[in-house]
Amino acid sequence: MAISKAWISLLLALAVVLSAPAARAEEAAAAEEGGDAAAAEAVLTLDADGFDEAVAKHPFMVVEFYAPWCGHCKKLAPEYEKAAQELSKHDPPIVLAKVDANDEKNKPLATKYEIQGFPTLKIFRNQGKNIQEYKGPREAEGIVEYLKKQVGPASKEIKSPEDATNLIDDKKIYIVGIFSELSGTEYTNFMEVAEKLRSDYDFGHTLHANHLPRGDAAVERPLVRLFKPFDELVVDSKDFDVTALEKFIDASSTPKVVTFDKNPDNHPYLLKFFQSSAAKAMLFLNFSTGPFESFKSVYYVAAEEFKDKEIKFLIGDVEASQGAFQYFGLREDQVPLIIIQDGDSKKFLKAHVEPDQIVSWLKEYFDGKLSPFRKSEPIPEVNDEPVKVVVADNVHDFVFKSGKNVLVEFYAPWCGHCKKLAPVLDEAAMTLKSDEDVVIAKMDATANDVPSEFDVQGYPTLYFVTPSRKMVPYESGRTADEIVDFIKKNKETAGQAKEKAELLRAARGGHREWLEAVLLGAAPAPNHPPTAAALLLDVATTPQGDSALHVVAASGDSEAFLSCARTIYRSAMALLDRANARGDTPLHCAARAGNAAMEDEERGGARFRVADVLEKQNGRRETALHDAVRLSDERLVGHLMAVHPRLARLPGGDGMSPLYQAISLGHDRIAELLHQQGGDELSYSGPAGQTALHAAVLRGAEMTEKIMQWNAGLSGEADASGSTALHFAASADGPKIDIENSSLLRWLFLPCPFQCRRTPIELLLETDPSLACQPDGDGDYPIHVAASAGNLRLVALLLDKCPECAGLRDARGRTFLHVAVDRRRQEVVGFASDVDGRGFPAAAILNARDDDGNTALHLAVVAGVLRVFWCLFRNRKVCLDLANNDGLTPADLARTNALSDGNIRRDHFLQRHVPKLDESAESKKMTESAQVLGVGSVLVATVAFAVAFSPRGGYVAAGAPALAGRYAFDAFMYAVALAFPCSMLATLSLMYAGTAAVEMNVRHRYFKNSVWWMRLSMRSLLVAFALGVYLVLAPVSRATAAGVCALAAGTMLFRNRELVLMVSCAHVVRRRMGIRVVLRIGAPIGIDLLISNIVYLIIFGAPFCTPLCVLILFWRVAPTEVLRYVLRKRI
Repeated sequence: MAISKAWISLLLALAVVLSAPAARAEEAAAAEEGGDAAAAEAVLTLDADGFDEAVAKHPFMVVEFYAPWCGHCKKLAPEYEKAAQELSKHDPPIVLAKVDANDEKNKPLATKYEIQGFPTLKIFRNQGKNIQEYKGPREAEGIVEYLKKQVGPASKEIKSPEDATNLIDDKKIYIVGIFSELSGTEYTNFMEVAEKLRSDYDFGHTLHANHLPRGDAAVERPLVRLFKPFDELVVDSKDFDVTALEKFIDASSTPKVVTFDKNPDNHPYLLKFFQSSAAKAMLFLNFSTGPFESFKSVYYVAAEEFKDKEIKFLIGDVEASQGAFQYFGLREDQVPLIIIQDGDSKKFLKAHVEPDQIVSWLKEYFDGKLSPFRKSEPIPEVNDEPVKVVVADNVHDFVFKSGKNVLVEFYAPWCGHCKKLAPVLDEAAMTLKSDEDVVIAKMDATANDVPSEFDVQGYPTLYFVTPSRKMVPYESGRTADEIVDFIKKNKETAGQAKEKAELLRAARGGHREWLEAVLLGAAPAPNHPPTAAALLLDVATTPQGDSALHVVAASGDSEAFLSCARTIYRSAMALLDRANARGDTPLHCAARAGNAAMEDEERGGARFRVADVLEKQNGRRETALHDAVRLSDERLVGHLMAVHPRLARLPGGDGMSPLYQAISLGHDRIAELLHQQGGDELSYSGPAGQTALHAAVLRGAEMTEKIMQWNAGLSGEADASGSTALHFAASADGPKIDIENSSLLRWLFLPCPFQCRRTPIELLLETDPSLACQPDGDGDYPIHVAASAGNLRLVALLLDKCPECAGLRDARGRTFLHVAVDRRRQEVVGFASDVDGRGFPAAAILNARDDDGNTALHLAVVAGVLRVFWCLFRNRKVCLDLANNDGLTPADLARTNALSDGNIRRDHFLQRHVPKLDESAESKKMTESAQVLGVGSVLVATVAFAVAFSPRGGYVAAGAPALAGRYAFDAFMYAVALAFPCSMLATLSLMYAGTAAVEMNVRHRYFKNSVWWMRLSMRSLLVAFALGVYLVLAPVSRATAAGVCALAAGTMLFRNRELVLMVSCAHVVRRRMGIRVVLRIGAPIGIDLLISNIVYLIIFGAPFCTPLCVLILFWRVAPTEVLRYVLRKRI
């Protein structure tokens, strides 16, 4: 459960505090109105009969679930009515409705929408498809203002600084998405989160970061920026995954330390703090006296230190925290105190804490060294009243270990219903006073911690616990006679508890003789007919609610178990219909266990009402047939269908028919069996409005063809989102799609092993070609879906069968090519740009503009994926100078990721979009980078120094290297000689670059030089390694030596990946502009590559002409000023 039930009473206390201003306003309004007659109600009154129809009729509606006896509901009623009257004038009108959730007729609605208290207001959007909690004010003016915001767009566009000033309140949280374009996955995800969380937060979006407070144009987009009135004031995130975005907002929208005082601005953070499922640390002290500031500073340090732990922090004023003190059972004489409540509701307390003890105590908590604190009243010394008093310290012993039947009430002293029930419980206790096996008890749930075994969500809550620890919630009448009858019916004696255990054990083991002996030995209970065996079978259940027949059904289907089943249902036929806690009947258990014979036996036991038994649905609203299909048991499915074919048309709770379930699980033989025996009863329905064909197209062509033969009319049916089976097929053409799209197979020119087979898309298009032109609810056509999924073969197939698909536009005006570029689907983009013989207007598609005026090339530039850009750029029909709605061409976008600002002067363009250098950030990055690179440069220097004095081949007697004079050796030594000084120069440059005292421009220059020196040293050392190995291996194995050199050369090519990119770019340019342009740009590129790799020329050329190589090296590395000085001196 996301929120611990134990927090209910504390949240109620907070609600009282938060609603105080509203209550005063209500009283004033009531005084003003006096006894005036009420106007005609503007609030729509609903009940269970017309509720769904009303919700479906209105795109936006607020519903109040109330109870006539509820005081808070009575206070809300006039304000709700005023708001309804005002909102009825809104364009379009905003509908407010109410439902009496206390009416028996409407209680299923309250259960469906999880109504746990009154009044509860829910917002129903999009005809009930999106349901949210109302979290606004409770007075008329606040309701009107809040709902007007809720009915508008979830996120408002910020188009100017004035918009930002009007929307962003420095006292509230405001979340802004900053985008380059109002489209794409990031924008869609942001809007989805905004719609989901709009009742909690205000959202905005913009294309201009400099419109925002403390904003600038240099923001790297897309970005989410959260403004808040506490801590660091602004936080950013670039993770646009929906779940990650929700977590970011949740984590950032709560102060590092929440303050619990009387300031109403803190109340929203308090509610969020106490609703959180994380552990909570709470420091309570007196804000007006004592060393408050010293506690506060230390506490904030602790919160920062443990920020990565799953814990939240609160500091509370004793005067404002009386409700919390009552809830936790704390006393003011313990202040200052710190208490932690973890996710399991365990509490840990440190009273009279000192500031210097806080951090160490928190560490002990995280190390598991603290003992839990339990809130409990003292155990009563005298407990002789009819209804016994239990407290947290003795509830387990009293209720679970006493060996008695205990009816325990959890109450609150202030609860009116509890006060009414108290004399009734006293009367029932007096009636049962002579029964030593029964005890009635009560516990104050506000003064004691409720054990985790009990689910207490309101007061009073009653549970009946038997000696065998069977727990039954008491939900019957509230008279003494009804309570007594319930206890007599459900109570156990010590002997009965033993009999129940033996009965279930015999059933689980299939021991018929033992089972019969237990049933025959069951003693008749008083006040019941003498069918003791039936009574024992009725009350003998497991904690999960399984009867003996459930246990037998799930345990086996041999003759021993079958005979046990006969014995049980002969004594208690009603057990065939009995559902356990999960809603499963014995037939469900037998089907789930695959016990076909047991299922047949139980069905035979109910031969006069087979349909009723077989159609019983469990908690998931599934029949036994669903379990049999899930198990893929053909024999069991055949049995069930033969007896009752109508089972094939009963869907599960999510609308999934047995046929859909069989297909989605890949049980083809089960699907055929259902079709053969289901006949006209067969249902093809699936969840969310899908059909069996939607599932079949994901399994492959064979099952798709069968379904279309069985029911040809399914091809055109769409699910709740408007998606047809063709949309599903376009998203993934079965499990073989990865093989069919294999780049490796295409590169090797190998045919795909499945390409000779027809696909589901071909089958669907043959049946109904118009499906290719049918959009889903979001405006996407099948070709858009295929392009988004990157299914090249499916795109080609759709274009081949329906060439007009190429021009179809989605809801944002995008063609399939826009979608492919946006999703970085290189192969689809390459296919679409290779226009020869495709059969569709290539130029029109390649240059098509979406609703924002962007062509596919615009999107490719923004995406920044070079290979996708190449696919479009190489095609001469792709226009390079088309501007989007903001007046930007692809070339403009290449200079910045901004999709706005239009045509402006280049100096203004650079000033607005090129970020200024942040010297502090750059200094930090440079220092950290210098430390990392410095380690590498020192290692290279160390290795080079060692190798220089340990030459390959050793030394001769005169001390000279043995291999001296050989070309390979000389080149080896030159490589080492270059590696050592270059690495040392790199080290010295990094020392300067990492020193903060040096000017930033000097540090930049030294850092740039250090990278160049490191590159020279690494290349030299790599060449030295190759030559050294060659010298050793060449005399004995010239082939191995050559292989090592080739590997080293390959490594050097990997290091020069820019060379590959340059060649690829040149090829693309040649495709578009011809060979002459390539030659014009190729010469400068070649010269630059030659200069950057001059180290190889020096190493391998020095043995032939040392002076020339030294001059070349000096020319390459000497500063320009030095060269000019030397030339002047020579002249």
